[in-house]
Amino acid sequence: MPGTGNTTVPSAPEAPSSSSHSSSPGRLVLALFLAQSYHQPERVGEVALFDSNDPSPFIVGREDVGDPPRVHLFQIRPGQTVDGGPLTGRNISRRQFDITVEGDALRVVNLGSARALANGIDIPPAASVLLRPGAILEVFGNCVLLVGLSPLSLPPARLLPLFPFGEADRQGLVGESWRMHQLREDLVLAAPSGRHVFIYGESGTGKDPVARAIHALSPRCDGPFVAANSASFTAELAALELFGNPRSYPNPGTPERKGYFAEAKGGTLFLDELGEVLAAVQAPLLRALDGSYNRVGDPVSRPTACVVIVATNRGPEGLKHDILPRLGVTVHTPSLAERREDTPQLVRALLLRRADADPTFAKAFVRHDAGGWRYVEVDASLIVGLLRSPLPGNVRDVDKILTMAIAASRGQSPLRWPARLVLPPPEPLEMATEPPAPPPPPVAPPAEPSAPDVDALVEGIRGAPKPSKTRVHRALDDNYWDFEKAAAALGISVDQLYRLRVKYGLLKPE
Repeated sequence: MPGTGNTTVPSAPEAPSSSSHSSSPGRLVLALFLAQSYHQPERVGEVALFDSNDPSPFIVGREDVGDPPRVHLFQIRPGQTVDGGPLTGRNISRRQFDITVEGDALRVVNLGSARALANGIDIPPAASVLLRPGAILEVFGNCVLLVGLSPLSLPPARLLPLFPFGEADRQGLVGESWRMHQLREDLVLAAPSGRHVFIYGESGTGKDPVARAIHALSPRCDGPFVAANSASFTAELAALELFGNPRSYPNPGTPERKGYFAEAKGGTLFLDELGEVLAAVQAPLLRALDGSYNRVGDPVSRPTACVVIVATNRGPEGLKHDILPRLGVTVHTPSLAERREDTPQLVRALLLRRADADPTFAKAFVRHDAGGWRYVEVDASLIVGLLRSPLPGNVRDVDKILTMAIAASRGQSPLRWPARLVLPPPEPLEMATEPPAPPPPPVAPPAEPSAPDVDALVEGIRGAPKPSKTRVHRALDDNYWDFEKAAAALGISVDQLYRLRVKYGLLKPE
């Protein structure tokens, strides 16, 4: 597998086997997610990867002609990896940071002239900080980067076509993190199964849109989608609400009630917040989930002609013990704490949704880049504030903070963190005023003489003169830009081939 920092692109994803879950992220490596860019806002969500298998320092900064390759950021999507190039724009040096992997953290040395901050604290020139997942690295006036974990690549999606990077998908779900792509795969597997579904996740993680997505992707999509708030049920009326009653029952003159199960016939019945009600309210569901039910006061048994989706923010323990086995598919909606890197794209989606509903807001805040891509101008303080906040209400908390930011802006762009909100203190930093000494080179144990293998032969060739631009270009074209095959044809490593491709400015033909 090739490295992933300032030398090579991520490895190509493997096609999933028929017996494996295609959304498995594989090995996770330390990463820097682009959370805000003043000059290229359309790149938010791209990620730079730092593989511990590559011991060389990674150079982060602007890449000018003739420079050694800098760290590139990528769009990592199911079955697709797009090279977005290095960081660009004003207020960033050509060699802003040197980064090495130290265990579960990134050692970041500040070498540039641009002002750099880690968790809101200035990093002096030539000083280093140790940053673990969740830390925020900022190049003042250029970008905000979030330390996290990312897979090297994602297997191809099963059914859903890819949507434009950073946009909401066809079901309205937002996020490019591997957890969100995994959720989309879970929906694709759950929707056609015809089995009842259990959705669980924290409040504000989008259980309602996930339930609607399962319905929309299912063979029942043309049928009704009936949503019921289970928290409003009482033990006395739960059966009437769910199953209905004939006319004049239980009292003379009582009107006939269809009940939620009859209303959802041929479609989907979504029972939200079922974990909030007593077990006595859940009990009438058992027989219906098994396939039939009776209206209250009616001896005639009716078939359950809908798929039931049950949701709760309490987890499986919130359900009656004998309900859970009747829900054949389980879907987890990840919290923002689990996919913090999606927060900036969620901010854009929420703000554009407001702009679509409010022309005055759109006129004041919405901008378009040269390609027509829409975005809302936000200050780094707003993104950093949201990334540092716990957000227990998840999307609801983000929306509430954005409402406060809009009110505090008085119509002036960009949107900033509301001054009246107090942020939690940043995580303490391990900072060294002098760059750490490089680790001693590993001492290889003595080995018995043997015939050199292929890797040893390739390693010996690395000292040979570099192939010319023409040879490199011909090798790439002859091998359809497969880096491994082209490198083998040239007798060099994939790392060297990528460096030469960047040095010679060779671009893959469209």
